[in-house]
Amino acid sequence: MKAKLLCVICIFYTTLLLAQKEDHVWILGYDYNFMDTTRGYVNMDFNDEQLKFIRVDNRKYNISGANSSLCDAEGSLVAWSNGQIIVGKNEEIIEDTINYTWDLPFNCREWEYNNSGDANMANPVGNLSFQNVMILPMNDTLTYVFYNSRDYCFTKRQWLSYTGYSTEMDGRSFKNLLFRDSLVRQQDMHHAFTAVRHANGRDWWLVTLTSGTQEVITMLVTDQGIGKVNTPISNPYAMDSISIGQVVVSPLGDKIAWYSGEEWTETGGNWVVGNFDRCSGLVTILEGKVVPQPIGIGAAIAFSDNNQYLYISNGKTLWQYDVKEDDIISTEKTIAIVDTFTFYIPNWGPVGFNFCAMKLGPDGRIYIFPANTQGRFLGVIDFPNESGTDAQVRQHAVFTPVYFRRTVPNMPNYRLGPQDGSPCDTLGLDNYPIAKYRYEADSIDHLRLRFTDLSYFRPETWSWDFGDGTPRVSTQSPYHTLRKKWHLSRLPDR
Repeated sequence: MKAKLLCVICIFYTTLLLAQKEDHVWILGYDYNFMDTTRGYVNMDFNDEQLKFIRVDNRKYNISGANSSLCDAEGSLVAWSNGQIIVGKNEEIIEDTINYTWDLPFNCREWEYNNSGDANMANPVGNLSFQNVMILPMNDTLTYVFYNSRDYCFTKRQWLSYTGYSTEMDGRSFKNLLFRDSLVRQQDMHHAFTAVRHANGRDWWLVTLTSGTQEVITMLVTDQGIGKVNTPISNPYAMDSISIGQVVVSPLGDKIAWYSGEEWTETGGNWVVGNFDRCSGLVTILEGKVVPQPIGIGAAIAFSDNNQYLYISNGKTLWQYDVKEDDIISTEKTIAIVDTFTFYIPNWGPVGFNFCAMKLGPDGRIYIFPANTQGRFLGVIDFPNESGTDAQVRQHAVFTPVYFRRTVPNMPNYRLGPQDGSPCDTLGLDNYPIAKYRYEADSIDHLRLRFTDLSYFRPETWSWDFGDGTPRVSTQSPYHTLRKKWHLSRLPDR
């Protein structure tokens, strides 16, 4: 249905915004130790004005790579998974064993490879690699968890399965498993996958690649299970040997991109960008490029919140591309190179920082995750909607309360509605734009504020009323200097 696409943001008179916070808690940490506060688990919580790290002492299981979480619409964590288990609200177990490949020899099962327990008690520390598990809510009573499983007797053999559970309350918790480890595709697969909302605003497209990225695979996911599976799209930029990488879809769902490389040899990495049709699930590949790939784990990619810029890194160099231009490659800008920063871990030694993986946050920033097996720092791109170095990359800028292992959260864009006017816009759902923003005060002139628009559900125009008698502003992300200090107290909660 055609939505009302006027977004009016009244800075001083806006009430609490409609919540859409399913991705507002990310999971980090491992190896809880009540004697050592640097070991344990935290939630990266985006619900307030500033990012918060909240320690979770009753969490029992590690994140070693695979990492997905789900909140309710108000931003409260209701589920997370490390690819081996599903954990629910208040850390109760929804299912203690998923992704267990019974048909493989014991020593080939990824679940057992990542089981640090013994014959009496399993301890699933989480699957390695990243972007290989995702929790997808289908409706108010049904949730799926998708995941890849690797055959450790064959380097490149991975396949895709999923588990479904009911979220209907039973008076104590929601723990009603509907099915487990339903096989989707048992062929050589890339470890990374993502999802994007179907143009009808309800269902999902699951997007993944074959091993070596020779083909792009898209499949429809509905509350009835796996629906249409499109004929794989050939990738003219495929590489024979692939062991690392990410795949992402732009915030508006109209672009897809992936970066892939080889971890153990300097054979080069490559990135590819294409158009994505949310109605048909079809991919049209536009451009790709081979880039130097240093030995090590670094294959990061992310879109800016305004859908214009694509950020790519081979672990050492961070590039920006403008995907709105016809010749995307020609817009390449180097915006950061990894510095020589190191920090010391007791009983371990010095550890550096690199650009291993990236994730666009609910606050419009892009967070950079390093390849460290023991990390304490995240990088951040503060203003990814800006061109070149104005995006402001801050390496190792976010210090975490606990150590964490190499990971990156994997969840879709929940704030994407139906595609108005498309043949698939048939369910009567509307895009009603929701006003959201963040602001930062200038470091010298504290009355000068920089506003960053984070509105969603497809606004087309903006009107900022600052409540101080100045004219309204139609710029998407304006600057404004307050006339008096007391105006600061009139900024609304978000």
